[in-house]
Formats: sequence, C-alpha cells, structure tokens
Amino acid sequence: MSIEYNSKLIASLYDEVDPEKAAEISDEMVEIHDPIFIQPIYSAFKKFKNTHFSHYFLSDLVEFKTPETTEIFKAVVSSEDKRGADFSYCIEYFSDIDYIEDSLINKVYLQVLDELLKNNTNEYDLEDYLEYLLKAKSLSLVSVHLRNAFENEDQKSDVKSISLNFFLKENPSTNLRYYLENFDRIKGKKSEIILAKTLIKWKGKIVESLKQKILDEGTSHAQEIIKSEIKKKTSEQQEIEKNIAITYNNSEIISEISQLRSRINVFSQGDNRFGFPIFLQSELLFPQTKAPEDKTTFKSYCNDLRSFIQSLTKDLVNHGFSEEEIKEKFPQIQERKSINLLYLYLKSKGFSINDDIFNLRKLNQIVSKMAHPDDEKGLLDILRENGLLELYSSDNFQDLHRELLKKYKVFLEGLLNCFQKE
Repeated sequence: MSIEYNSKLIASLYDEVDPEKAAEISDEMVEIHDPIFIQPIYSAFKKFKNTHFSHYFLSDLVEFKTPETTEIFKAVVSSEDKRGADFSYCIEYFSDIDYIEDSLINKVYLQVLDELLKNNTNEYDLEDYLEYLLKAKSLSLVSVHLRNAFENEDQKSDVKSISLNFFLKENPSTNLRYYLENFDRIKGKKSEIILAKTLIKWKGKIVESLKQKILDEGTSHAQEIIKSEIKKKTSEQQEIEKNIAITYNNSEIISEISQLRSRINVFSQGDNRFGFPIFLQSELLFPQTKAPEDKTTFKSYCNDLRSFIQSLTKDLVNHGFSEEEIKEKFPQIQERKSINLLYLYLKSKGFSINDDIFNLRKLNQIVSKMAHPDDEKGLLDILRENGLLELYSSDNFQDLHRELLKKYKVFLEGLLNCFQKE
C-alpha cells in the first residue's frame, strides 16, 4: 500500500506546475522520509529553480542526509545560476554534516563579503555562512569585515548584532580587549547599545571589565542595559531555579498533549463513525521537553511540530465526499491531505466544527512559516494576529514555543469535547 501511495506522490510532484503546491507535496514526502523521494524532490527543485520556492525543496532535501543528497548539494552549490537562498540551504546542509572543503570556504567567504556590502542583507543567510566559517575555523578571513559591519551605523541592527557576535567568537580575548581599548569608536552610537546587549550574554574577566567601562564612560541607555543585568543577578539562586524551570517546563504540557491524543484515539477506535485511531504514533514532540534556547533550536522545533500535528491517519481519506461535493460544499479546500482530510471526515460525520478546526489551521500556518522564515512580513502578520508578535520580537523563544504547545493542546481539548458531546 505504501509503495502505491509513494508512487502516486511522485507522479503528483512530477505533474504539478504550481511551485507552492509542489512544495507541499515535497513536505509530505519528507514526513514519510523514504529515500526514493530524493531524486523527485531534486527534479522539482530544478523545475522551479527560477521561482521564489526553489529553496523549499532544498530545505526538504536537508532532511535526507545521505551520500546521494550530498552530491546533489555539491551540484547546486557549484551551479552558476543558483539563488542566494539556495546557496544558504546548501551551506546549512554542509554545516550539518561537517563537510569542510577549501573551495567551499572560499565561496562562503565571497558570499559573506557580498552580504555585508548589500543594503538588504538577509540576516538568516549571513548567519548560516558565518556558522560554516566558524565550523571550518576560518572566521579570521572575515574578521575585519565583521568589525566594520558592526561599526557601520548605516547597517541593519540585526546584521550589526550578528557581525559583532561572530567577530567576538573569532578571537574572544583579543576582540573583546579591542573594544575595551577603543571604546570611543562606538560610544554614543547604535553599536554601543548592541555591544551592551551582547555582553550580558558573555562571561569572563574581560567581559566584566568591558561592562564596567560602559558603566563608567558609556551613555545612559547602554548603562541601563548593564545595570538591569546586574539587578537580575542579585537573587542568583532564584535565577538558577527559574532557569531550570524554564529549561524543563514543557514536560507537563507535553504529557497532557500525549494523554489527550491517546484519549481521542481510544474514542475514535471504538466509535462506529471511525473505527480507527486518528493520530499516528510519533516521537517528534518528546525532545521538546527542553525549551529552545535560541532561534535556531526554535526553528527546528517548529519544523518537527509541523510534522507532529500533521501526523494523521490516511484512513481519513475515506470521508465519503465526492470531488464534486467537495468543490460545491467546501470550495476553500484545495489539497486533499492531512488537516484538510480531518476536516472533511469530521464534516462528513456531522460533527460541529468551524473551518479552522479549533485553531489547528492557524497553528499549522504559524509553525510552517517559522520553519520557512523567508516570508518575513507574512510571518509577522500571522504572529500579530495570534498575539505572539511581542514574544517573537523580544527573542523570547521559550515562552513562544510554550504558547504554540498550548494552542495545540486547546485544539485537542476542543476536538475531544466535540466528540464527547456529539
């Protein structure tokens, strides 16, 4: 059965002419994770190479870490007509598999220089490139350029922050001491504020000396950033306990989610309107007991959470609606998979649900856009609509992640309550 289904998926991908719909098919292939999908996804990448969606296929190929995918990424990175986002995903892949090669280091070096000279630098790409150079122990190649980008007041704040962070990583002792001795270069500028915000994340004697330098000679805003950090440390033991709680505070809600899914499966298996479990077994959520510490981890969690909430039984395809009935009654349903199949099945059995299925669709949109954060405006809009923008803007990924888990729990509670009532 799986061979037949996979075969149809491959045929659908080859036939699809809409890049966005093709990307959705590719995402489903990643969920199944059969290596037979590698070449079809690569073919889709080449087919839609000149569209905004080309890198979506590469991001899916990243999930298949095989010698075959490595050769594909080598071919893409060597292409003369690759897009910037395509190159970025290649570098992310090579970082993941620790593939370090001199000619690739040189390509990344040139790309970093290009990014730092652009007025519309993509900070996601820049960070991927710098992570690769850090792993390759080659950050020294761009050290001066990073320092100049940090000190450039016309540069975007995010780029300035990333540049400073990697400038310090390149040679922490020497480069921290540089600003201890040359504080006047940034005093009274945006760079001083960014330095203060960065220092509170670092430790060491030179770090403390540089903080004191800001307290003695810096502007009031920068001083307040350092003072606020000092205040937080006055109750050090409480802070440690708080951090422990934050780090592991997802165990309870994940356990609740697991129990709710189990209860719904028990109900659906025993109900003659179903006769099968709705949710597939999945271990993707359990590693998220530990809250994300940074944007990279949070992005990875969102990617797994998207797969987790879409892990629904294929039996939902037996909803009983004909294509004509679907087009007539539910014209908003374009794709016949996952969440849409759940919606159609519940509707066919007379359950009272709205189009969003207890906000499941909105949650799926959020985690999908976080997993592919290229549409920045679209991401910010949907976060704003759901009251999550402030957490995202303040880099509070721990609380943001927990809010997403809460939204999924609310969906499960709504679904179970619907079943019990009807």
